[in-house]
Order: sequence, then C-alpha cells, then structure tokens
Amino acid sequence: MPKYGILFRERTSRRCRRKDSFDENVFCHDGNGRFKTPGVSATQMDGWRSVYAYDYTLFTPESLTKIASDAGVHLYLDKPATVFAKEGFLAVHTKDGGEKTVRLPRAAACVTDLLTGDVVARDTDAFTTVFATPDTRLFGLSFGRTGK
Repeated sequence: MPKYGILFRERTSRRCRRKDSFDENVFCHDGNGRFKTPGVSATQMDGWRSVYAYDYTLFTPESLTKIASDAGVHLYLDKPATVFAKEGFLAVHTKDGGEKTVRLPRAAACVTDLLTGDVVARDTDAFTTVFATPDTRLFGLSFGRTGK
C-alpha cells in the first residue's frame, strides 16, 4: 500500500519540474520562491506519494476522493458521500438523491435496510438502491452463508 503525505504549507525550493498531477500542470514557483501549482498535484517519492496544493481550499471532495482512490482506499460510492462502516453496519449519507451503487469491500451474505427491515441484497459485494435528496440510509451487513 503506498504511503501518502499531504502538504499544506508553502514550499521554498526554486526548482521547476513536471509532476504527476491531477491536472498535469508544471509544479513551479511564482518568482518569489513560493510554489503556486494550479489545483492539486501529486508526486511519487521514494516509497511514498506527496500531494500538494498551495491553498487548502483546493482539497475538494472530488480531489480527496481521487487521492484516496489512488492510495488504494476502498470507496463505497463513485461520488463523494459521507460513509460510516464497521463490521456488520453501514451508514451512507448523500446530499444528492437518485439511484446509487454501493460497493462493499467484500461480499455480504445479506444487506438489510435497518429502518424498514427490508432485505436490500443477498450474496453480493455491490448493491444498487435509491436515495432521497438528501438522505441517510442505515444498512445491516451479515457475512455468513445464506444457504440459498
């Protein structure tokens, strides 16, 4: 698993070099020795990856999702969402409703909506469900065999 470092401070080096960047910009100082790469840029270091933005507000939900994905973090949804997951329990909050596919890190024998008691899916590592706008859904996950 690659290691990551997120840098929030200004750097003072005077070097310019091509970066493995989200927007493929050149990582270069602004003439005063400060780096001002547009957007968020990432550089592979010796055994870890550095992620840099000259302003912390550039770390948007989308850019943080990409950083997490590149680091090998399991993402439950394709779009940014608030997720709480623990063995046997999953809570998903989304501000935008609609049909969403939830991907589990491993197959669950049964996924149950904890508020309605309905079985949402069986023997799957991904399920699709409809969210209201906004919505929080609570799911129970069981990982034993169902004996279908």
